[in-house]
Amino acid sequence: MQPNPYQQEPIQARPPGAGECRFCGSTPAKKVAIQSMAGVIFAYELTTYKGWICRDCGMSLYRDQTANTLKSGWWSLTSLFVVPIFLLVNLIRWIRLRGLAAPRPTAGVVAPNPRPANPGRPLFKRPVAFLLLFALPFVLAVLMIVALALFA
Repeated sequence: MQPNPYQQEPIQARPPGAGECRFCGSTPAKKVAIQSMAGVIFAYELTTYKGWICRDCGMSLYRDQTANTLKSGWWSLTSLFVVPIFLLVNLIRWIRLRGLAAPRPTAGVVAPNPRPANPGRPLFKRPVAFLLLFALPFVLAVLMIVALALFA
């Protein structure tokens, strides 16, 4: 029996590599780290997602991690100073991801998700965004008390 000359070689499956999204294997992707923080009275717990991330997976991850930080980041004594920094750093990283082109699947890449993540509802259309309305006056009041104590 002779081999079929029109038969193609099977594509070998491989995990995502450099420049391919760690979640869906799509390109283009940027190397970033997106974090969330949960306050636990005297300390806080960090969750970090590092690696190559495409635009859609990054948008979804940014929105979820920022919502988690808004929901549970304020329950620490140091959170008044740390949470705004986390929110700002994640915002800068999200801006870097937002400039990427739409993700395209890469042939032969087997990733945890078969396609890019759905970015979900915008952050300020989620109920957790209302926590900013409650947190902002509290943060300002604490800063005013500290300033009055220092300059009195």
